[in-house]
Amino acid sequence: MKPVSNPLMVKGALENKGIDTLKRLSKSSDKKDMDALKKACSDFEAVFVRQLLKNMRRTVMKSGLLEGGMRQELYQEMFDGEVSKVIAERGAFGVRDMLLNYFTSK
Repeated sequence: MKPVSNPLMVKGALENKGIDTLKRLSKSSDKKDMDALKKACSDFEAVFVRQLLKNMRRTVMKSGLLEGGMRQELYQEMFDGEVSKVIAERGAFGVRDMLLNYFTSK
């Protein structure tokens, strides 16, 4: 077997494997599989919202009122992570529901 030299091909294969797993879970009638699919979709929404918050925060000008530094950045990242989890759990953006609909409708 010839080793794959292109890292993009490896990344693509890994991503396809993940999507194949999600498709397999969506076709299963087992409650555990459906719960795993819901969790994966919710986790994806949390990552999406976290990136959204991170990029939105970059657009806000810093006033210089607070010191900032590593401690504030670390706190902000932790805060954004928790907020994104809550948003995803509530399904506020609808990404989770869209993904679930996509995977279960086929």
